[in-house]
Amino acid sequence: MSEKVKLIGLATITIIVICLLVALILPLSDLVVDNNNEIAIIPVNGEISYNNYSKNQISIENIENGIKDANNNPNVKAIIIEINSKGGSLVASEEITKLIKSSKKPTIAWISDYGTSEAYLIASGTDIIVATPSSVVGIKSTNKTKNIAKSESLLKQDKKYLIKLIAKNRGLQVNQVSKIANIQYNGKEALNIKLIDKVGDKDKAIKIAASQANLTNYVLVDYPKDQGTQFTSFLNTKMNSKEEVNLNLTLYKLKTVLNINNLNKLNI
Repeated sequence: MSEKVKLIGLATITIIVICLLVALILPLSDLVVDNNNEIAIIPVNGEISYNNYSKNQISIENIENGIKDANNNPNVKAIIIEINSKGGSLVASEEITKLIKSSKKPTIAWISDYGTSEAYLIASGTDIIVATPSSVVGIKSTNKTKNIAKSESLLKQDKKYLIKLIAKNRGLQVNQVSKIANIQYNGKEALNIKLIDKVGDKDKAIKIAASQANLTNYVLVDYPKDQGTQFTSFLNTKMNSKEEVNLNLTLYKLKTVLNINNLNKLNI
């Protein structure tokens, strides 16, 4: 093959690659605008406390900062409280719950493994509670922290108060909640007794949050924010089905053009 033919082949491939790259970049540029629509993810993992006494505890300060930052950010359109906790400090949990209830943005609780006792109280303060079929949900008992010793009498008073708060948040009768307070339930059972609103995974909770905020395109952002949040937000961008199809098709074509076997056939 002559040098002229090789050069023509190379030039043709170069033009095709450039066109495909432009086609790839244009849809992504539209997503930058959608980064203004955020769904905040605020984790509640481990024992709830006022201070971190151990690595298994989460402080009220961290959770409250996340909620406040999300509420103060106009880009945040909905808030998801991601719960995996068996409870902890009733005082701290009540304070967090009040902050959630004061939010003017849609709030969704997603319970992964555990959402019991004081952690369930936090969930009850949200608009909608979602739990997986195998999640453990309930109000079995208030937790005794290692650093705070309480008498049995005080623990019973705490439990009655916890039941009262949960009943009010969930729109249930106190005696109704009292009857189910000593048992833990899986997600499906919890749905039947109105402790949760939906059974589903985290993706379902996200879709519910997006629906509540009337969002089609959005990004998921962990709160309180850290330095890597902006990059993570871009990677978590949600696209509608048409954009996904076009993007996948463009990537497929680009891979095809750049396939080394095709280049070898042209002897370049």
